[in-house]
Order: sequence, then structure tokens, then C-alpha cells
Amino acid sequence: MRTKPVLFLGYGARVSGWADRFLDGWDTPILTSWRGMDLVADDDPRFFGRPGSIASKYANLIVQNCDHLANVGARLDYPTTGYAPERFAPKAVKTKGELVFLAPDEWWEQCREWKAQYPLGPSWVDTISDFAQPEDVIVPSSSGMACDMFCQRFKVKKGQRVIFSPGLGSMGFALPQAVGAAFASGRRVVCVEGDGSLQLNAHALQTIRQHNLNIKLFILENNGYASIRNTQKRFGRFLGCDPSSGMTLPDTQRILDAYGVEATIIRIDPDTEIRPRLKSVVVDGKIIPGKLEDVE
Repeated sequence: MRTKPVLFLGYGARVSGWADRFLDGWDTPILTSWRGMDLVADDDPRFFGRPGSIASKYANLIVQNCDHLANVGARLDYPTTGYAPERFAPKAVKTKGELVFLAPDEWWEQCREWKAQYPLGPSWVDTISDFAQPEDVIVPSSSGMACDMFCQRFKVKKGQRVIFSPGLGSMGFALPQAVGAAFASGRRVVCVEGDGSLQLNAHALQTIRQHNLNIKLFILENNGYASIRNTQKRFGRFLGCDPSSGMTLPDTQRILDAYGVEATIIRIDPDTEIRPRLKSVVVDGKIIPGKLEDVE
């Protein structure tokens, strides 16, 4: 008998209509992928996070200790499975389909205990979570720290849509995607982009101004490409990388002023690292991923 069930939702649960038809019938802990993050509000008592290589420890403990993982619409990519699919949910029977479970009290209690034991600390994402309203469309960056830390920590409110493309991870895509979302939805769009990615499609700021689009823009300013710098800091001495690229960026505020667009600039230390995240080691020149349950 399976006593530790988990429902894992991905974007496919939305496009198929599954979430609209069946989600209310589930009485079991729910996890989501990044692309499925707007399917369940953070204040839903069934919700326990988004597991993966950049994730809360409690979400990873839950997925690694469940004994039945019902996957609906998630492709279980490498970042989600910790770059080791064979070690993902190792104790679980994995199924796809419209199955309904009633999780026992002991499993609920264990999930809540892990969530209380390993809370995520405060970050700049809290500012955006508090600002965003239930009727907003949220467009985070598709790559870098403005994507990774946002997806790990953003608190989704019921009614919000989160639209982005982390699978492609295209730098600079958030701004033109926010333009499209504003035209298509008629709703306010909250866009989060990094200062490095902003350089790739800064011309979209003129479209925002020209059409007076209802876009609230947050720019994460950390001297650009922080995720690359941090990777090089962690593994550079093994792989021969130099974390100091010598790259410089123009002043973000002056760019915004030139286009006549207002935005909130969130300035953080360029050396800030994303935590919790997967621990990895280098063996014979190769990066070996650690276990999901050991994120630090």
C-alpha cells in the first residue's frame, strides 16, 4: 500500500485542461515545476514547493521520500531531476494519469514538519511577491539569477498567470514577452529582468513607452551575468575558468531615462549566490551532481 503520495504538476496540466477539471479532487501534497508554478497558489495548504537543483530543501525531501509520484504535464528535465534522472524520486512508483489519492495524516505531518524546518530566508523576491496582485500576469526572466531565484521563492497568488520560457533560457526574452503578454491579456504585467539580459532587447522599452503599456518593470542589478560568475567561482579552479570576465555594463537608470520608462531597480551584491541549491563536486574534470535532498 502506497502511503506517501505526491502530485507533481507541470505546464502540460494547464494546456491539457487537466488542472481545471481534476485538481480540486486531490487531497495529497502537491509539487509543481517552474512552468507549472501558477497552477497552485502558495497559500494552498496542499502546496509544498517546486523541487529541483535550485529549490527549497523541504520540496526536495518530499519528492525524494514519496512512494508514489503522479506526474501530470511535467517533462522532468535535468534541472528538475538534479541532473540525475535515475535518482529522482527513488522510492516512488511513477505514474501518469488521473489518479486520486487520500494522503494519510502521518505523511501530511511529515511534509509540514520539513517545510517548517527548512524555510527559505528573505530575499528581493519577497518585494515582488508582495507587490503583485491576483489579477496580474507575471513575466520573469527566462535565465540567470532573475529567473532562478525568482522561481525558487516567488509566492504565487490565486488568479495570477506566470509566463516565461526557462526551458529555452534565452537571455533578454522577458521584456518582449512582457510586451506580448500586455497586448494579449489586457491585464497589468509584472516583468522581472536582469541588468545583463536587459541589454539584449532594451529597444523593447520604446514599444512600452510608445503604446503606454501597463507593465511594471523590476530590474535586478548585479553587474550582469551573476549566475555565470558564480558557476566559475565554484568550479573555475577545476575547469580553468576565470570568474572575473572584465565585462562592464552601462548605467541601468540612464537607459531607462533615455527611453522615458519607469522601473524599480533592485540592487544586490554581484557575488550573491543562490541558496539552497544542488551541491556538486568535480571528479576528473567532470561535474558530478549531488543528491536533491542534500541541497544547501
